[in-house]
Amino acid sequence: MRTIAAFAVMGILLLGPLSHAEPGQKTTRYFSWAALKVNPAKPTDEITAEEAQAREASGKAYYIATYDDVGRILSLQKRFQGATFFRYTYAYPNGEAVRTDAAHPSPK
Repeated sequence: MRTIAAFAVMGILLLGPLSHAEPGQKTTRYFSWAALKVNPAKPTDEITAEEAQAREASGKAYYIATYDDVGRILSLQKRFQGATFFRYTYAYPNGEAVRTDAAHPSPK
C-alpha cells in the first residue's frame, strides 16, 4: 500500500508542473534555462511571468515555451537583451517531434 502511495506522490510531483490546456488551446510558460541539444528542446527551471518581465526589462536571458493541449512543446523562444535571440517551432506529423524552423534575429 505504501508503494502505491509513493508512486502516486511521485506522479503528482513529476507531472504536476505540466499544465494541460483545454482541447485545442495552447499554454505559455517561462523558463530560465533550456537543454538545446535534444529534440525537442527541453526548457528547465520554470519562472513566473513576473520574473520573465523583470528579465526582459533588465536584458537578462529567458525562454518562452508554448505547449499544445497534451503537453507537447510547439515553440521555444530565447529572449536576450530585449530581442529574440532564436525561436524554434515544432510539429508532430507522425507523433515524433520535428523542428520546422529556426528563426534567428537580424543583425542590429
